[in-house]
Amino acid sequence: MYQWLGASPVIRDDRENQIGQNLPPIEEMLVQFEHIRHEEINLLSKFKEADWNFKRETTFWGNVSLFWLVSKTYQHTLEHTHDVLRLTLFWDRILERMTN
Repeated sequence: MYQWLGASPVIRDDRENQIGQNLPPIEEMLVQFEHIRHEEINLLSKFKEADWNFKRETTFWGNVSLFWLVSKTYQHTLEHTHDVLRLTLFWDRILERMTN
């Protein structure tokens, strides 16, 4: 989103995708996730109407509009929320089956 405000594109760091990487504690990951989402939401008001359809070349998604990028970010968040809720909703039932 910062690219539409004049920042340079993000540089891909392949080290982030290495298997067996040292992940921070879950609490730290959740705080970071919340911080990034709030930052993204706060950025929304900084864009002009014309920015939403303007396409830029991005590191990860190719040539996309700001509208597409924000929609993809939202979709990705919902996808992970779905996965976490699915596990959470059925966790007790799975544990119950495993102990019986």
